[in-house]
Amino acid sequence: MPILEKLKDDETDTVRRSVANNLNDISKDHPKLVLEICERWHGHSARTDWIVKHACRGLLKAKNRRALQLLGFGEARQVRVQNLKLVQKKIARGEVVSFSFELYVRGKRACKIRLEYSIDFVKAQGGVARKVFQLSEKSYSPGVYVSGGNFLSTGVGAQSLKSFLLNGSLRGDYRT
Repeated sequence: MPILEKLKDDETDTVRRSVANNLNDISKDHPKLVLEICERWHGHSARTDWIVKHACRGLLKAKNRRALQLLGFGEARQVRVQNLKLVQKKIARGEVVSFSFELYVRGKRACKIRLEYSIDFVKAQGGVARKVFQLSEKSYSPGVYVSGGNFLSTGVGAQSLKSFLLNGSLRGDYRT
Protein backbone atom coordinates (compact mmCIF):
# COMPACT_ATOMS: atom_id res chain seq x y z
CA MET A 1 0.00 0.00 0.00
CA PRO A 2 2.81 2.50 0.60
CA ILE A 3 3.74 2.30 -3.09
CA LEU A 4 0.17 3.06 -4.18
CA GLU A 5 0.09 5.94 -1.70
CA LYS A 6 3.21 7.45 -3.31
CA LEU A 7 1.89 6.98 -6.85
CA LYS A 8 -1.63 8.37 -6.34
CA ASP A 9 -0.61 11.90 -7.41
CA ASP A 10 1.66 10.84 -10.26
CA GLU A 11 1.40 13.07 -13.32
CA THR A 12 1.12 10.12 -15.71
CA ASP A 13 -2.39 8.88 -16.50
CA THR A 14 -1.20 5.30 -16.98
CA VAL A 15 0.40 5.22 -13.52
CA ARG A 16 -2.77 6.55 -11.86
CA ARG A 17 -4.87 4.04 -13.85
CA SER A 18 -2.58 1.29 -12.58
CA VAL A 19 -3.09 2.49 -8.99
CA ALA A 20 -6.87 2.41 -9.49
CA ASN A 21 -6.76 -1.04 -11.12
CA ASN A 22 -4.65 -2.40 -8.27
CA LEU A 23 -7.11 -1.03 -5.70
CA ASN A 24 -10.03 -2.49 -7.65
CA ASP A 25 -8.32 -5.90 -7.62
CA ILE A 26 -7.58 -5.63 -3.90
CA SER A 27 -11.21 -4.65 -3.22
CA LYS A 28 -12.38 -8.11 -4.32
CA ASP A 29 -10.76 -9.69 -1.26
CA HIS A 30 -10.42 -6.67 1.06
CA PRO A 31 -13.26 -4.21 0.36
CA LYS A 32 -13.02 -2.51 3.77
CA LEU A 33 -9.33 -1.75 3.33
CA VAL A 34 -9.87 -0.24 -0.12
CA LEU A 35 -12.85 1.80 1.11
CA GLU A 36 -10.73 3.19 3.97
CA ILE A 37 -8.08 4.27 1.46
CA CYS A 38 -10.69 5.72 -0.91
CA GLU A 39 -12.36 7.67 1.90
CA ARG A 40 -8.97 9.12 2.83
CA TRP A 41 -8.11 10.03 -0.78
CA HIS A 42 -11.53 11.31 -1.90
CA GLY A 43 -11.59 15.09 -2.19
CA HIS A 44 -7.79 15.35 -2.08
CA SER A 45 -7.53 16.32 -5.78
CA ALA A 46 -9.21 15.72 -9.14
CA ARG A 47 -6.62 13.02 -9.81
CA THR A 48 -7.33 11.11 -6.61
CA ASP A 49 -11.08 11.50 -7.11
CA TRP A 50 -10.70 9.80 -10.50
CA ILE A 51 -8.65 7.01 -8.90
CA VAL A 52 -11.27 6.54 -6.17
CA LYS A 53 -14.09 6.29 -8.71
CA HIS A 54 -12.18 3.85 -10.91
CA ALA A 55 -10.99 1.82 -7.91
CA CYS A 56 -14.56 1.45 -6.63
CA ARG A 57 -16.07 0.25 -9.91
CA GLY A 58 -16.33 -3.38 -8.76
CA LEU A 59 -17.78 -2.29 -5.41
CA LEU A 60 -20.32 -0.10 -7.23
CA LYS A 61 -21.41 -2.99 -9.46
CA ALA A 62 -21.75 -5.10 -6.30
CA LYS A 63 -24.01 -2.35 -4.86
CA ASN A 64 -21.68 -1.74 -1.91
CA ARG A 65 -23.55 0.83 0.15
CA ARG A 66 -20.42 2.47 1.55
CA ALA A 67 -18.92 2.94 -1.94
CA LEU A 68 -22.21 4.33 -3.25
CA GLN A 69 -22.40 6.82 -0.38
CA LEU A 70 -18.74 7.82 -0.79
CA LEU A 71 -19.38 8.73 -4.43
CA GLY A 72 -22.60 10.61 -3.65
CA PHE A 73 -25.28 8.29 -5.02
CA GLY A 74 -28.87 8.57 -3.81
CA GLU A 75 -30.76 5.91 -1.91
CA ALA A 76 -32.31 3.08 -3.94
CA ARG A 77 -35.72 3.76 -2.37
CA GLN A 78 -35.82 7.08 -4.25
CA VAL A 79 -35.71 5.30 -7.61
CA ARG A 80 -38.11 3.00 -9.37
CA VAL A 81 -37.89 1.41 -12.81
CA GLN A 82 -41.20 0.44 -14.38
CA ASN A 83 -42.52 -0.91 -17.64
CA LEU A 84 -39.33 -2.74 -18.53
CA LYS A 85 -39.94 -4.26 -21.96
CA LEU A 86 -37.77 -6.37 -24.20
CA VAL A 87 -38.28 -5.42 -27.85
CA GLN A 88 -37.92 -9.00 -29.11
CA LYS A 89 -38.79 -12.21 -27.25
CA LYS A 90 -36.20 -14.44 -28.95
CA ILE A 91 -32.67 -13.48 -29.84
CA ALA A 92 -30.40 -15.38 -32.22
CA ARG A 93 -26.64 -15.67 -31.82
CA GLY A 94 -24.94 -12.32 -32.40
CA GLU A 95 -28.16 -10.27 -32.36
CA VAL A 96 -28.75 -7.23 -30.18
CA VAL A 97 -31.11 -7.32 -27.21
CA SER A 98 -33.11 -4.08 -27.13
CA PHE A 99 -35.17 -2.90 -24.19
CA SER A 100 -37.05 0.12 -22.88
CA PHE A 101 -38.18 1.29 -19.44
CA GLU A 102 -39.45 4.26 -17.45
CA LEU A 103 -37.44 5.77 -14.62
CA TYR A 104 -39.17 7.37 -11.66
CA VAL A 105 -37.41 9.34 -8.92
CA ARG A 106 -39.10 10.39 -5.72
CA GLY A 107 -37.93 13.05 -3.33
CA LYS A 108 -37.73 16.80 -3.00
CA ARG A 109 -34.36 17.40 -4.61
CA ALA A 110 -32.09 16.05 -7.31
CA CYS A 111 -30.05 12.95 -6.59
CA LYS A 112 -27.16 11.26 -8.34
CA ILE A 113 -28.18 7.89 -9.77
CA ARG A 114 -26.10 5.07 -11.23
CA LEU A 115 -28.42 3.19 -13.59
CA GLU A 116 -27.36 -0.35 -14.50
CA TYR A 117 -28.78 -3.50 -15.98
CA SER A 118 -27.51 -7.06 -15.93
CA ILE A 119 -27.61 -10.11 -18.14
CA ASP A 120 -27.46 -13.62 -16.71
CA PHE A 121 -25.77 -16.08 -19.06
CA VAL A 122 -24.66 -19.71 -19.18
CA LYS A 123 -20.93 -20.21 -18.59
CA ALA A 124 -18.77 -22.73 -20.43
CA GLN A 125 -18.81 -25.03 -17.37
CA GLY A 126 -22.62 -24.96 -17.31
CA GLY A 127 -23.16 -22.56 -14.40
CA VAL A 128 -24.86 -19.20 -14.63
CA ALA A 129 -23.02 -15.88 -14.31
CA ARG A 130 -24.19 -12.28 -14.28
CA LYS A 131 -22.62 -9.41 -16.22
CA VAL A 132 -23.50 -5.87 -15.10
CA PHE A 133 -23.56 -2.95 -17.55
CA GLN A 134 -23.86 0.75 -16.75
CA LEU A 135 -26.46 2.75 -18.67
CA SER A 136 -25.93 6.14 -17.09
CA GLU A 137 -24.61 8.00 -14.11
CA LYS A 138 -25.96 11.46 -13.54
CA SER A 139 -28.07 13.68 -11.35
CA TYR A 140 -31.83 13.40 -11.82
CA SER A 141 -34.28 15.99 -10.53
CA PRO A 142 -37.81 15.07 -9.53
CA GLY A 143 -40.18 15.82 -12.36
CA VAL A 144 -43.85 15.68 -13.19
CA TYR A 145 -46.00 12.99 -11.56
CA VAL A 146 -47.39 10.50 -14.05
CA SER A 147 -49.57 7.55 -13.04
CA GLY A 148 -48.75 8.01 -9.36
CA GLY A 149 -45.00 8.20 -9.88
CA ASN A 150 -42.43 10.90 -10.35
CA PHE A 151 -41.54 10.58 -14.04
CA LEU A 152 -38.07 11.59 -15.12
CA SER A 153 -37.13 9.89 -18.35
CA THR A 154 -37.85 7.01 -20.63
CA GLY A 155 -34.79 4.89 -21.19
CA VAL A 156 -33.84 2.78 -24.13
CA GLY A 157 -30.93 0.38 -24.20
CA ALA A 158 -29.40 -2.31 -26.35
CA GLN A 159 -26.81 -5.01 -25.77
CA SER A 160 -25.08 -7.28 -28.25
CA LEU A 161 -24.78 -10.91 -27.19
CA LYS A 162 -21.78 -11.32 -29.48
CA SER A 163 -19.26 -10.52 -26.70
CA PHE A 164 -20.66 -13.28 -24.47
CA LEU A 165 -20.50 -15.82 -27.26
CA LEU A 166 -16.91 -14.91 -28.11
CA ASN A 167 -15.87 -15.33 -24.47
CA GLY A 168 -16.79 -19.01 -24.27
CA SER A 169 -20.42 -18.75 -23.19
CA LEU A 170 -22.72 -21.53 -24.30
CA ARG A 171 -26.14 -21.58 -25.82
CA GLY A 172 -28.87 -21.35 -23.23
CA ASP A 173 -31.19 -18.99 -21.48
CA TYR A 174 -30.09 -15.40 -21.01
CA ARG A 175 -32.01 -13.23 -18.53
CA THR A 176 -32.03 -9.45 -18.18
